[in-house]
Amino acid sequence: MTHPIRASFLVALCLLATSIVRADVELTPEERENLGIQTEPVKPIETARRWRASAQVLDPTPLITTLGELHAAETAAAASQAEAERSARLYREETNVARKALDAAQAQAITDAAKVSATRAQLMGTWGYGVAALSKAARSALVADLLAGRACLARVDLTQSLPATLTEPKVEVRSLGGGKQIAAEWLGQLPQGASSTLAGSGLLRVSAPMTAGALLETVVSDPNSSIKGLSVPGTAVVRWHGGEWVYEETSPNHFARRAVRSGLRVEGRALLAAERSGAGQVVTVGARALLAAELGASSPEEELQEDD
Repeated sequence: MTHPIRASFLVALCLLATSIVRADVELTPEERENLGIQTEPVKPIETARRWRASAQVLDPTPLITTLGELHAAETAAAASQAEAERSARLYREETNVARKALDAAQAQAITDAAKVSATRAQLMGTWGYGVAALSKAARSALVADLLAGRACLARVDLTQSLPATLTEPKVEVRSLGGGKQIAAEWLGQLPQGASSTLAGSGLLRVSAPMTAGALLETVVSDPNSSIKGLSVPGTAVVRWHGGEWVYEETSPNHFARRAVRSGLRVEGRALLAAERSGAGQVVTVGARALLAAELGASSPEEELQEDD
């Protein structure tokens, strides 16, 4: 059985050559106050499935150009199709329309329709099905926003593949360094050839003017799928020697270190991948100080620096 030891008398790092020797920590009320120890119970949490990723702002010029070409091709195709239909009607009514003129009008309609198909295929091959499937009104609105500086395009590179059933994920975007959240819309997955990761890439419409090449922090989530589990504040988890740990207050001022595996981080809380044993309070402030006290490090920062 592991015996409690007084934090004020810890003077040596308790390590074996191949394993870590665990020890509980017992404090006096005064020592607890000096270390600023705060605790709270583990809380259940339910959150959407999330995937963290990085994103980079793109130059919108190629997309704007292709969308302009598609609009022009569609306009020409509509006009030539209308002319072909008019010529066919007049020819059937034996009006003054020669067969040669009818054939020319129909050939032009076919040519223009083929150009629409080719331009749409080019759009799909470069920018993905999501953009190619946009309606004319949606395409016009996107181009207007890009030209007016109300929005920009960004490519998000995924580190994990999204489920095939997730076609309209929710996207959260921030500037690097935890800046203000920016509204963003998922425009679909990019073709694999445009992806820099094996997990694929997606195209985002970001509602802010940003310079091409700017980097963004991105979280993609599935609004229709949730994960449930126990959670602790991120400050409760201490990383040390390749493991993750929390301190549980098993009795007043008596703390035991427990191995955990933290998963997702949601709004400052860490979702525990497996339940802890015991039902005591978890240290949320002062966990690193407890670890330093347990190890008896003469220079706590030196002992813990590998996990900074």
